Amino acid sequence: MKLFSYEFTRLFLLLPRAAKVGIVFCTDIALIILSVWTAYYLRLGEFLNLSETGVIAFVFSIILASSIFVVFGLYRAIFRYSGISAFLSVAQAITVYGVIYAAIITAIGITGVPRTLGIIQPIILLIFIGSSRACGRLWLGD
Repeated sequence: MKLFSYEFTRLFLLLPRAAKVGIVFCTDIALIILSVWTAYYLRLGEFLNLSETGVIAFVFSIILASSIFVVFGLYRAIFRYSGISAFLSVAQAITVYGVIYAAIITAIGITGVPRTLGIIQPIILLIFIGSSRACGRLWLGD
């Protein structure tokens, strides 16, 4: 099993930079969707179909978060610098995202989207994205 893990890690590191960025970007998009879905569950007590009323919260979250992550440069130095400074960059980006998301979802409100989603979802997203970066650091080593 350890040989497989080593070979898989080596093959992953040999991928072109664009492929690695694409994998991390797609992972972040999946985690954004999962965080909105989890926030809905925590708020409503039941899992929501992704095709129901709250789909605007999913789309808005993906567009806003991915734009802010790109602006904050979270995809520039993905694997080389994944220490505490990278986690602080993630925390800063999600803080900015959380303020904007909360302002629009909580303060302004969107029809069919619970207002508390604007508070719950950014917290969950920080946990998910931070955990994924920490797992990547553990997997790829120092």
